Order: sequence, then structure tokens, then C-alpha cells
Amino acid sequence: MKSEKGITLITLIIYMIAMLIILSILALITANFNMNSNYITEKGKYIAEFNKFNMIFISDCKNNKDTTNVSDSEILFEDGTKYRFSGNGIYRNDQKICNEINICKFAKTQTNVNNCTKNIIKVSIQIGGTEVFATTTEYVLKYW
Repeated sequence: MKSEKGITLITLIIYMIAMLIILSILALITANFNMNSNYITEKGKYIAEFNKFNMIFISDCKNNKDTTNVSDSEILFEDGTKYRFSGNGIYRNDQKICNEINICKFAKTQTNVNNCTKNIIKVSIQIGGTEVFATTTEYVLKYW
């Protein structure tokens, strides 16, 4: 009888191919993970810029009942507070509050809810470089 100690050359080749497939799959998963983590990091930077704008703009919306002037790139509240989109930033009373803004548009609408007229400011913002963060938010002005 023959001794059957060890592995054959065909078995060794099959093991090597299986290991190569497993390593290829792990390399693809790692590359995808790294790409997504870079995407999240960049997207988070843009969300922080939006949050700065949002925090300040909400405060002004809740302190004013109406606006005196609204255009695509500018809004003027009744208390004199002015927001303006120019270049790559949003300015509040000529002080820059946001950077890296690609598009910012303001629009004013009104709606009636339970016999109460509410003024609504719609703000569309697009922020970004290689990845873009875009959102459209509606803010209700003070109505009481």
C-alpha cells in the first residue's frame, strides 16, 4: 500500500486559487469601505456649513413676521436683517456665515392654516466640491 501523507500538487493549486479569491474579495471590500468613509467625511463638512446657516436663519425667521424684499439671491427681513448669496458664500448683514456654497436661492410663499396666514421662506442650497450636498428647506416666519 501507498502512504498518503501530505497533499498533492492539484490540491495545493486549488487551495491557492481559493485563497486568491478570498483575498480579492477582501481587497474589494476594503477599497469600497475607504471610498465611502472619504465620502462621509467630505459630506459631513458640507452639512456643518448648512447647520451654521440653518441655526442663524431659524432665529431670524422666528423673530420676524414678514420680509420686505425677496429675490433669488437675497432676502431682507422687516427688522433690517439681510441675507445675501454672493460668490461662494452666504452673508448675513455683510458678514460671511457660510463657505463653499454653489447655489443658494430664496423664495417666499404664503399658506393658510386654520384661518391663519403663514409666510414661508423656501431656501434651496447646494454645497460642495467633489461630492455635493443639496437640500431645500422651508422656514415659517413668526405668525402669532
